[in-house]
Amino acid sequence: MYVFGLVLRYLIQRIFFAMISSFKSSVRKWVVPSSSGQHWDAVDGLRGIAILMVVFCHGFYANPHGPEWTQWLGAFIGAGAYGVHVFFVISGFLIAQPFLSAKMKGGGLWYPQGYATRRVLKIFPPFYLAIVLLGSWYFYQHRDLSYIITGLQWAVGIPHVIYVAQPFNGSFWSLWVELGFYLVLPILFWLLRARPVGTTVIWIAGLLLVVPLLTRSLDWPASRQGGLYMLYISGRFPNALTNFAWGVLFAGLFAMSRKNPGLVKHWSAVGYAGVVLLTAVMALRAWTTMQHDYFRWIDELGLHLCGLATFLMLFFVFNPATPGARLLSRPGLRYLGLVSYEWFLLHQPMIMESIRFWGSARGSFGRYLLIVGVPMILSLAIAMFIYHFFSMPIIQWGRKKIKPSQNSNLAPGAKPGTAATP
Repeated sequence: MYVFGLVLRYLIQRIFFAMISSFKSSVRKWVVPSSSGQHWDAVDGLRGIAILMVVFCHGFYANPHGPEWTQWLGAFIGAGAYGVHVFFVISGFLIAQPFLSAKMKGGGLWYPQGYATRRVLKIFPPFYLAIVLLGSWYFYQHRDLSYIITGLQWAVGIPHVIYVAQPFNGSFWSLWVELGFYLVLPILFWLLRARPVGTTVIWIAGLLLVVPLLTRSLDWPASRQGGLYMLYISGRFPNALTNFAWGVLFAGLFAMSRKNPGLVKHWSAVGYAGVVLLTAVMALRAWTTMQHDYFRWIDELGLHLCGLATFLMLFFVFNPATPGARLLSRPGLRYLGLVSYEWFLLHQPMIMESIRFWGSARGSFGRYLLIVGVPMILSLAIAMFIYHFFSMPIIQWGRKKIKPSQNSNLAPGAKPGTAATP
């Protein structure tokens, strides 16, 4: 019996490790390389962290009459709203990096081939699919055509420039912020096409930091009208472009670091400072929430410090062998990063619908897990299905239509679709 137990344990371990190994190789196959031909596993993992922050922020809630520690925990998890700005910094890096690679080639190049096609095929198909699914569900539930109209308004970006009070999907605001950055970035590179790389990066990062800060300050008096209106003011173009600046700044640093690849490996230790800073910023946000008051200057400070923290965590890409980079490169986190966009599009409405359907947890922990856990898992499962059978095929089809010379943008020794080091 003892021998049988050892054999069974050995077989289970072999099967478990075989499954893990298969999952690792599968995750790499599911990656769609960036327009530069490079890919960073740690960045996928950072995306995974960001989407977990956002999903738990929207799904976790604490009983206001419960123990104080649960309220503190709820406030800290609620600070996961900063995950959206983590995404902004990552986008700033990944979208600016191909522009800088093209610029560094010289010869007047500044625009990466197929840029607009890649952005359209990445963003719009899942976005429009989510509008169709949610609009159909809301109409089925309420028999109200106004939800269809609101969905059509979101499809063309009207709620990003004109306030629309009817709720549809609380996460959609950030998509039009991303699209605003996608439009602004090539314009800025074109205006600075004759400038050196360093000057270009400083100008773009500076403008993205300063201009939104000024436009947000002009709108703040009107933002006291309420929570949804305040979110609209904060996300309206160009008010939320601030943290893209940190990504652009890192893209410039990364591009210029190729001149000394041996030296920059040591820079990866800076990533740990980013982890500490992001944790501290979330703790500060939790403290603010527990004061039951709003401090505008703390909100502004937290927004900028979150961008700085993500900028520092990006330093892990300089050396994938460091413990921090290896942790971010775990297959599970990387996979969540791959499906993060689709999950982001669906999770919040499904959580809100679950809360509306089930009502209060009435002090039952099991009922509470049912209310918030089931929509989280179900939305993730649907996001995985959409990514594999809708989003990824469309992106791959588009990439085949574009014939970029991706390999020429690779860092020395890097391979397309693999983790690259400068």
